[in-house]
Amino acid sequence: MGEVVRLPSDTTTLQAAADAFLDHHDLARSTRRVYRASLASLVAELGPATAVGELSGPMLAGWFHGRYAAVPPATWNRELATVRAAVGWWRRRGWLAGDPTDGLERRRERVDRTRALTRSQVERLFARRDLPLRERTLWRLLYETAARVNELLALDVEDLDLANRRARVHSKGGAVEWVFWQTGSAQLLPRLLAGRTGGPVFLAGRRPTRAVRLVG
Repeated sequence: MGEVVRLPSDTTTLQAAADAFLDHHDLARSTRRVYRASLASLVAELGPATAVGELSGPMLAGWFHGRYAAVPPATWNRELATVRAAVGWWRRRGWLAGDPTDGLERRRERVDRTRALTRSQVERLFARRDLPLRERTLWRLLYETAARVNELLALDVEDLDLANRRARVHSKGGAVEWVFWQTGSAQLLPRLLAGRTGGPVFLAGRRPTRAVRLVG
């Protein structure tokens, strides 16, 4: 971890590498904003003209600890995941030989069990067949997309991209963003739509009075 690894043929700067990483990914606007802010700080600290192939463990760790040492564990872990995503992408392109994030570890997060369901409770909830399909689909989408309940309830069928497991939502402030789901929602949505090609995804029914907070 101590030595700087140089790639003789590499001329990619840190600024160009950060821009390429952001341009390559189809990210929600809010996610892109977080990624861009994190990488902008890295570029500013280490220098935009620095070759990405020169990144070393001590160099990256020094910047990361200096910037995030006092933040809550959840923030630390989120920022570390962002940097690791970028580093992994750069390595796959041959711009970086080693992994300079090796010396950085996730921090343990304290989960408030009084406010959120445990994973086993979530799975038991999803396994119930005595609940309406509409509610089960909504809860599964909330869990898998992390979208707000009002964003999902406002969805029209035309907003769904079932083939790519994503939907276009209107988020707070009027921004239009993509949210993505997994296998559970992919299995429930066609049953809920029942062949419909237009209109609200979640047809008439009682609007939930409060959201159930689910944890991953």
